[in-house]
Amino acid sequence: MLVHDINGVNGLNSSHENLPHTSPGSHTQSHAVEVMKEHIDAPQQVAEMTDDAYAVLCFRNLIYDICMHNGGGHAGSAVGMAAIGVALWKYILRFNPTDPEWFDRDRFVLSNGHASMFLYAMNHVVGYDAWTMDELKGYGDAKLNGYKTIAHAHPEIEVPGVEVTTGPLGQGIANAVGLAIASKNLGATFNRPNHEVIQSRIYCMTGDGCLMEGVALEGICKIPLSRRHVLTRIFSDIFGWSPGTGQSRATI
Repeated sequence: MLVHDINGVNGLNSSHENLPHTSPGSHTQSHAVEVMKEHIDAPQQVAEMTDDAYAVLCFRNLIYDICMHNGGGHAGSAVGMAAIGVALWKYILRFNPTDPEWFDRDRFVLSNGHASMFLYAMNHVVGYDAWTMDELKGYGDAKLNGYKTIAHAHPEIEVPGVEVTTGPLGQGIANAVGLAIASKNLGATFNRPNHEVIQSRIYCMTGDGCLMEGVALEGICKIPLSRRHVLTRIFSDIFGWSPGTGQSRATI
């Protein structure tokens, strides 16, 4: 279980300090920090934060800005998942914003698709060209006079940086299981000793609503019992976020 509060997210640093930055998109980290800094006027105590804690705080402020701009939105989950998002995109995920269709990329599936602004904002700060600030502003704007946006209410696969269309709760988990099985099958077919062509892993963020659906539970039951699994399911506990303490919680 990962438990981080806003003043103690340096735990992300300590737990991952020996991990190599293998992501093809790791060069975008400095870009992400600069983008995030645009959304907060940091006082002295904020300026003394670790980079990870600062990134989490700025990301949450960006989510608040989106909500203020459009007058609402599912901000709770997005705010609560900020710390695990920084951990994933900065230290774990293998991806390339300049080539969203890179074949062997890791796949992130947002099963609790109502929290889509979490994925949209993260795609923006790590440098996906399609995810401009104007697109984020369009998340809740009225679609008048032919105006269109890729920031749909729920993620849709046709958009760069979105791996699975997730609307009905539980659908993302079932799709993530399918992606994991496909990755394992490709690896078993093409990988050779010391020459692993396929290394793609699947990370699926889920909420409590997802786990109440039969399609999710049936999908989970189909996960092969293997020590070399490629699917990581992350549970976003909406009751683990406290505005008073700044604490968020996600279980892997």
